Amino acid sequence: MKIILFQILLLLLFLNGGCKSSKVFIESNKSPTSNVAKSFLAIPQNPVVFKIQQDTFIAPKGGHIQGIQQLGKQHLVISGSSDDKAYFFIARMKGITRVKKRGIITKMIYINDDFPGMRHNHASGFQLANNLLAIGTEGGSDTIKSSIVFYDLTNPDEPRPLNLKINRQEDTAGAIGLINIGDKMILAVGGWDSDRIDFYVTNTSTFAPLPLDFKLVKTWRTENKNTAGWTNTSWGSYQSLNFIKDEEDKLFLTGFYQNGNDAMIADLYQVHLENDPTTLLQKIDTKRLFTVEGVSFKNGAGLSTRNVPRKLNLLATERDWHPLIRVNYW
Repeated sequence: MKIILFQILLLLLFLNGGCKSSKVFIESNKSPTSNVAKSFLAIPQNPVVFKIQQDTFIAPKGGHIQGIQQLGKQHLVISGSSDDKAYFFIARMKGITRVKKRGIITKMIYINDDFPGMRHNHASGFQLANNLLAIGTEGGSDTIKSSIVFYDLTNPDEPRPLNLKINRQEDTAGAIGLINIGDKMILAVGGWDSDRIDFYVTNTSTFAPLPLDFKLVKTWRTENKNTAGWTNTSWGSYQSLNFIKDEEDKLFLTGFYQNGNDAMIADLYQVHLENDPTTLLQKIDTKRLFTVEGVSFKNGAGLSTRNVPRKLNLLATERDWHPLIRVNYW
C-alpha cells in the first residue's frame, strides 16, 4: 500500500512540474455530461452578473472586446482589438460562481509583442483547451490576411507564447475552436461571420515536440450546406465558435451570435468530420438567451465545463472597456 501511495505521489509531482518543461501537455476538455444536447437544453435563459476591475491597466485605444473563456476555477481570459495591436488579458476572480465578488485584471498581453513583425490589430473569439489557448489575429496593416497563434497559460501570471503560428491568406480568423479528442487535436477557424469554417487536425493530443503540423482536412461553406435533419435551417453570423465533446468522444460545436432582432442566440451542432463537407455540421438545437448590462453575443461569448460537473456554462462580455467590465454568466 505504501509503495502504491508513493507512486501516486511521484505521478502528481511530475504532473505539477509539467509547466517547467519545454513541453506542453493538455488534458482532454472536460465533458459536461454523457448527453451534450440535454446539458445544452438545461442552460438557463437568464444570467447572473459579475464585474472585472480595470484597476491600473490602461484600456487600449480603439477597437473592442471580442472573446471570453474561463481558465481554471479562478481566472477569465478576454480578447480584443485596438488601433494597432491584438491583445488578450487575464482576470483573477474569487471563484467564478461567486458572482457578488469583483475580479481584477492581472495580466495584459499584446500578441504582436510576442510575434515580431505581426501587424494585425484584431484578436478573435477563441477557445482554451485547458491550459492551451488558440487565438486568431487579423486586420491592421499585415500582409498576411490572418493567423492563429498559441499560448501556454499553465501559469496565468506568465503566459508563454508557443513556437507555433498558422498563417492564412484565404480568409479571416474571427472565431476559433480547439479541442483534443482521442489521440488528435482539432482546430476550427471561422472566417468572416463564420460563413466558412476550416477544420485542421494534428495526429497528436500533446504540443510536444514543437512545432506541430496542423493539416487542413475539411472546409465547410454556408452556401453549400445540406440542412437535412437540422432543427431549423438558419445560419448565424457566429462571432465565437467553441467545441465540446461527450463521454463517447462525439464532437459538437456551439456558435454564438446576435440576430437581426437583437436576440442572443446559441446554436448547437454535431460535427461529423468523416462526412462530406456539405453534411459535416448538423444543427441539433437552438437556444435564445437574455443578456443584461450591455453584454452581447455580437462580441465576446464562450462556453465552459469547469464549474459544476456534467454541466455547461456560458459566458459573455460587453463590447467596450469600462472601469468595471461586465460579464454575464449562465
